[in-house]
Amino acid sequence: MGEPRSSLISSPLRIASSACLSSHGDELRSNLDPVSRVETRGGDLSGLFNGLKFLPFRESDHAIRVSRRADRKTMRDQFLYGCSAAADALTKARLDNLADTGLSVASRMGERDEHVDDDLFFQAGAESGAKKAPELNLLLSKSLKPTLFLSQIPNLLAANISITMGVTGPSRTFVGEELAGINAVLDSALSIDAGECSSALTGGVLNADRDNVLRSVYARGYGLETEFGNVWERNRKGTCLGSAAAFLVLESPRRCNSGG
Repeated sequence: MGEPRSSLISSPLRIASSACLSSHGDELRSNLDPVSRVETRGGDLSGLFNGLKFLPFRESDHAIRVSRRADRKTMRDQFLYGCSAAADALTKARLDNLADTGLSVASRMGERDEHVDDDLFFQAGAESGAKKAPELNLLLSKSLKPTLFLSQIPNLLAANISITMGVTGPSRTFVGEELAGINAVLDSALSIDAGECSSALTGGVLNADRDNVLRSVYARGYGLETEFGNVWERNRKGTCLGSAAAFLVLESPRRCNSGG
């Protein structure tokens, strides 16, 4: 096996700022409190998966961070909280040259418009034969607008942040969760070390308040079936998914020394 990619970084980097939005709120100090202080909320699901537990995002005023209403309307919670956390980190870092700031982020699969899905399934069941295809095509052409509803496309999270925040350096989105988040941070560090940019915004987001996410966890038997509490005191094993968006701004030694 070859050397890990992290060994390719030749110079130390500085964390200029950090931001996190989660079920604990949007202050970094509140996110360091014990998890046992957070209350769960059951997912509004039906049938076999009724009453599934998860940790939702705490309500936040996104208009403070994503000022344009038109930008907010193109996003669901996953992208909206991701962009808000990214904006927080950028504000704290006080960067003076966003054109030289790279961007690497991690995001789970895109959020679907469930109303469109329901309409499609209903239409597919109601129509038959030659009538089905034209009706479905018409519904698809009217309902699916990925250029306006960017959160349906997971690899556009970085592009969405770039558009709304003005970060115009090299950008990438890693589709996934834990490993994708690690790779996003590592990618930013390698970009700075290679001289592609002097600073980088990096992080990720996961919204647990989604039917398809909860179903995928509980269907495999990984979900929390008992009351939420300290992980060491639970009677049975199980995961209670949490919603979180966290971002860092990394800086090169040269930028740190110049006070940029």
